[in-house]
Amino acid sequence: MLSPEARESLESVLDLGCGVQYFREVLRENHCNPSYTGVDLYPHHKDNILCDFNQGEFPYFSKGSFTLIVCAGLFEYIWDLPKFIERICKLSPKLILCSYNFTNVSGIDNKIWVRNRLRQEELFNLFLSESYVLNIYKTHKRNLPTGYFCFCKKELMGKI
Repeated sequence: MLSPEARESLESVLDLGCGVQYFREVLRENHCNPSYTGVDLYPHHKDNILCDFNQGEFPYFSKGSFTLIVCAGLFEYIWDLPKFIERICKLSPKLILCSYNFTNVSGIDNKIWVRNRLRQEELFNLFLSESYVLNIYKTHKRNLPTGYFCFCKKELMGKI
C-alpha cells in the first residue's frame, strides 16, 4: 500500500499489535530495511516489547522516532480507540498504516472484538482531528470486509 516514494523514505517502523512480526517480513520481501520495533500483548517473537494497551500501558518513544506506525488487525480489540489514536498521532509519524472492520459495514462480529466499534466516518474524523489525512484506502473481502488505510500528515499529502 505504500508508494515507492514512501518506501524509499522509510527509516523506522513501529508495529503495534505486531504478533509474530509478519509486517517485518513484508518489509524484507519488498527490499525495505528500516529499523523495526514490534509491540504486542504476547511474546510471539523474542524481541517484541510487551504491553497491554487496554490497561493504559504504552511504551515510551520520543516524538518523531518513527516514519511509519502500523496498526494492522489491532483497532478492533482496543477499548478506547479515540484515546489510542490520539496517542499514536502524538508520536508524529509521517504515515500510519492500519486496518479496521467497521461496525456499519461488516454486519458480522467477531466475539472477541470490542462491542462499540466505530463507523467509517468516526474513525476518519479521529485522524483528521490530529492533522492526518487519508492517503490510500483499500478493502479486502474474505469472511469480513476489512478496510486498509494509510494516513499521512496533512502537510505531506501528495509528497509521499
